[in-house]
Amino acid sequence: KLTSIHAPQNATIEEYRTILGGTADYFLFGTAQNNVNNDTATIVDTTASDVVLSGGELLYTTGGVHDSQPPPPLFAITQFDRRLWGISAEDRQLLWFTDQFVDGIAPVWNEGNTVRVSNQFGDATGLEGMDDKIVIFQNDAISYIHQGGGPDASGNGSYHDPILMMSGEGMAEADVQSTVVMPDGIMFRAGRGLALLTRGLTLEYIGAPVQKYVTSAWVTAGALLYPDKTQVRFYSTGGTTLVYDYIAKQWSVFTGQTASSAVLWGGLPTFANATNGVLVENALYTENGAAITMKVTTPWIKMGGFRGFGRLYELQGIGEFAAAHTLNVTTAYNDNPADTVVKSVVPGTNWDWACLDDRQKISTAKVTLAETSSLAGFKASGLVLLIGAKPGLNRIDPGKRAT
Repeated sequence: KLTSIHAPQNATIEEYRTILGGTADYFLFGTAQNNVNNDTATIVDTTASDVVLSGGELLYTTGGVHDSQPPPPLFAITQFDRRLWGISAEDRQLLWFTDQFVDGIAPVWNEGNTVRVSNQFGDATGLEGMDDKIVIFQNDAISYIHQGGGPDASGNGSYHDPILMMSGEGMAEADVQSTVVMPDGIMFRAGRGLALLTRGLTLEYIGAPVQKYVTSAWVTAGALLYPDKTQVRFYSTGGTTLVYDYIAKQWSVFTGQTASSAVLWGGLPTFANATNGVLVENALYTENGAAITMKVTTPWIKMGGFRGFGRLYELQGIGEFAAAHTLNVTTAYNDNPADTVVKSVVPGTNWDWACLDDRQKISTAKVTLAETSSLAGFKASGLVLLIGAKPGLNRIDPGKRAT
């Protein structure tokens, strides 16, 4: 009996046979429909003659071609060199790959198509094809295999053993769902944080600005490239999405996006979770019905080295008005995030606004702009600060002054 989870009554049984005195197997014109209630099935050979049969379809393994076998459960899977590649979940140091793709035929897996990585560096944890290489991440190393030279459909030829690229860098791959190919190379979550393996095969730690989010509690749910907005996004099970703009070389943070997986579907970022199912991004500035507001924060701005004599007189924004909103301007002082003043202003239709400041004797300031709106309120492109120095110097005891 043949069974199928989805349609047990509709499985078709095909038969192949040779012509008289031949060795090649040809497809019979007769087939049978499987029935799970019966122990046998009958196929009636309706082929008119061996001449007709020999003009039919040959069995796909004719000529010593690999037979198609089910692969083991795969821990990771990617595409490279016109093949699918995967890491066996049963043996994490064994890579499986298919025969090269043939139009109209499903990818063919076979137990002869395997490559083993060195056990010196632990289990394989991720795979990505980049340029002419497939890059293999392990617990404590990164290696690669060059394109070409792999076996043909009959098993002739082989790939070379993985070539070690680097090890013991503290940057080995730690999360299979974090690997993503982008214009500069492969970004991934490593032991130290978010890293980039460049196309020149150098390693860069580019996640420092968002390192505080990449703790043991931050579990990657998926990484994707969003070319329309020149972004790489790292979704997480906790709802914090880290976004890297690879043109501006800047990071931003999205919140409220609890995800179990994430992909680019139909050109749009798409993620899933147990509560809401599948969520697809659209042009509305809401997240599953809730308004998403923007927050922009500057780094600490030094007041020209005035050593406490700096003054911040006024702030003005440069940008575009998108919809009516209230702008909340929070200013922190002297490298102390808790020392803040919050002021609110309603920008005009040209996004013209100003915020006066009356703090004296400051050495640094940090400004945060946050909107209150159910739509996209503004697009910020710059912030102008009018700063100066408090007149005079520190008061000195008369006994310590020369006159």
